[in-house]
Amino acid sequence: MPNIEIRLNPFVYISETDIRFYLLILTAVLLPVFWIFFYGFTIVTFESDIFELESRYLLRFFIIAVLASVFPAVIYWRYSQEPKRIIKKMQLKKLDREKYPEECQSIDKILTETSVNNRIIWMYHPFDPSESAFTFGTTEVSYICLSGGLLTRTFTDDIESFKSIIRHELGHIINGDVPKAYLAVSASQILLTLIILPVAMIAAFGVLVVLGTIHGEGFTLLVSAVKPSSLLTYLNVLLYFLIFLTIIYLLRNQIIRVREFYADARVYDWGFSDNLIITLKKYTGLKSQFDILGKFHPEPEKRIEALKNNSGLFAQNLLVAFTAGFFYNLFPFFIFSLIIDYIFVGFFTHPDYGLRQVFGLVFIIDLISITFLMVAISSTFHRTLLKDIFTNHHRFFSLATVTDAITFSLTFGLGVQMSVLLTGVIIVLTTNIDRMEENLMGIFLNIIPYATSMFISLFFLMIFASLSIQTSYSKKDAMKNFFLFTCLSSILYIFNDLIAAHLFYNQLLGVVFFLFFSLIACVIIMNMRRNLHCPHCNEKLNNQNPLELSCPKCKKRLFSWAIYASLLNSV
Repeated sequence: MPNIEIRLNPFVYISETDIRFYLLILTAVLLPVFWIFFYGFTIVTFESDIFELESRYLLRFFIIAVLASVFPAVIYWRYSQEPKRIIKKMQLKKLDREKYPEECQSIDKILTETSVNNRIIWMYHPFDPSESAFTFGTTEVSYICLSGGLLTRTFTDDIESFKSIIRHELGHIINGDVPKAYLAVSASQILLTLIILPVAMIAAFGVLVVLGTIHGEGFTLLVSAVKPSSLLTYLNVLLYFLIFLTIIYLLRNQIIRVREFYADARVYDWGFSDNLIITLKKYTGLKSQFDILGKFHPEPEKRIEALKNNSGLFAQNLLVAFTAGFFYNLFPFFIFSLIIDYIFVGFFTHPDYGLRQVFGLVFIIDLISITFLMVAISSTFHRTLLKDIFTNHHRFFSLATVTDAITFSLTFGLGVQMSVLLTGVIIVLTTNIDRMEENLMGIFLNIIPYATSMFISLFFLMIFASLSIQTSYSKKDAMKNFFLFTCLSSILYIFNDLIAAHLFYNQLLGVVFFLFFSLIACVIIMNMRRNLHCPHCNEKLNNQNPLELSCPKCKKRLFSWAIYASLLNSV
C-alpha cells in the first residue's frame, strides 16, 4: 500500500452514536418490559388448582401486558413533549424573517450549499448573550435555536463563524442524532423517576419492622404477613434499577458527546472544516446556558483534534462490551423463564417436555440475542479493522486490536456475570455469610468461559472481516459481507458458549468449532476473490493486490465507500 495519508469515512457501517443508541434501546426499553413480565409470571404465584390457575393466567397476562406497555409509552410521551417543554421553559421565539432578513438569507444559502431539505423550525433566544446555537426536536420536526449574541455580534463581526456554527447544527440533523439524544434523555429521566417505587417498598417494609418492634403484637402480625423474601425481592428490584440507570446514564452521556464529533465530521464532508476549526479556536469555552446537553459536549480542543485526524472515531469502547454482556444474559433468562412458566404452569402442562426440547429453546433464544448484540460489536471491530488496514497499513489487523479484543471479551464476561447477580439466585445464596466468599469467587471465575467464547468469535471476525473488507469495492458489497460475517460470528459464539463451555465443559472444543467455521469462511472469501471487478470500469481484478487502493486500468479508487475520494480539506 502506498505510504500516503488516508482519511477514513466515519459514516461506514454503524456510527458510534447509533451503536450506543441501539444498545440503550435494548437496555432501557426492551429489558425492562421483559423484566416486568418475568416478575409478574415467576415471582407472583397463585395457590389454586390447575383449572382456576389457567383462568387467572389470562387475567394476569393482560394486566402485566398493560403495565409493560405503559413503560415505553411514557418514555415516548416524554420524548414527544420535549420540544414544547424546551420552548416554553426557555421562552424561545420563532425567528422573524422581517426582523432578521440578512441572517435568514445567509441561512438559506447554507441550506442550499449543504442540500439540507429536512423540516426545520428556526428559533432564537433574545436574552441569551452567548454566541452559540443548539438543536432539539423529534423525528417529525427539528428545531435550531440561535442565541441573541449569535444573531447580533457574530453575524455582524464574524460571518464565517456564524456559518460554521449553523453548518454544525445542520450536521446533527443530517446525521439523525437529535431525536436519538433526546430519546436517551427521556429514558434516563423516566427510569430515574421510577426508582422511587422499589425505594418506597423497602422503606415501607422497614417502617413495618420498626413499628412492630415498638408497638408489639398487632404490628408484629402485620410484619409477619410480609415475608422476608419480599424484602429480598424489593432489594433485587432496586438493584435492577440502579444498574439500569448507571448503564443508561453512561450511554446517554456518550451519545451526547460522540454525536458532536459526527456533526463536525459532516461539516468536513461538506468541505468547510477549516472554517470550523478557526471558529472552535475563537470560541473555546463559550456555551449557551440554555443548551441542556451542553455540559456533556467534548472540549473544543478534542473536536479540533478529531477534525484533523478522525482515527479516534474508530476505537473500541468498553461500555459497549459491558452493556452487550449484561443484555446477553438477562434477555434470554427472562424469555426462557417465561416460556418454561408457560409450559409447566400456564395454559397447558407438558409432562413429556424433555431436556432436548429445553436445550433447543435455549439455543434459539441465545442465538437471537447474541445476533442482535453482535451487530453492534461487529460494527465497532469492522471500523477498527478499517483503521488498521487503510491507515496503519496492516495486512490483517494490529497487535493493539488483538489486545483490545481481549479486554473487550473480559469486559463482556464481566457484564454477563453482573446480570447473573441480578437474577436473584446468587443474591439468595450470598445471604448465607459463610458461602458469600465462595459464591463471589465463583462469579469471578465464570467470567473466563464467556470471555473465551467471545474472544474466539472476535478473532474469527477479525481475520475474515479484514479479508472481506479488502474484497469490498462498493458499499453494497461491504454491508453484505458485514452482515454475513456478523452472523457467522454469532453462530460460532453460541457453539462455543452453549456446546463447548456449558454442555460439554470443554473449551478445547471451541477450537474445533473455530477451525470448522474458518473453513467455511475461507471458501466464501476464495469465491469473492474469483469475482472481483472494478466498480468503475468493470475490469476483472483477479490478480489485484488486495491492498492496492486504485484500479490499474482506470486509476480510480477502489474503496471510495471507506476512504474519501480526495482530501477536500487541508486540515
